[in-house]
Amino acid sequence: MILHMPGTAPALLSKAALADRAAALLPEYREIIGSIPPEAGFGGIWESEMFLFYAAVKPFAPKQILESGRARGKITLILARCFPTRKSSASNTIDNRKTPPPPKRN
Repeated sequence: MILHMPGTAPALLSKAALADRAAALLPEYREIIGSIPPEAGFGGIWESEMFLFYAAVKPFAPKQILESGRARGKITLILARCFPTRKSSASNTIDNRKTPPPPKRN
């Protein structure tokens, strides 16, 4: 969890500020992820966890995000939609697997 980013106001990351921002950003986030089918990704972080990251990081307008592990790429897609002005490059995702794991079958 990000506790403090040098050169930023810690108040932006307070629990109260994050809760207020999350309430304001929820409709926008729902629209961003609304067209992504659930089967686009199995495993990885949940959309609700990604929403917390989005609400915490959005005010800092990141230009580059380092992602570790991409599995099926669902969160990569969500990041691209949430932060469209970030630097797009192949170096922003690190994954040591050659191919994604097969989907779990019920």
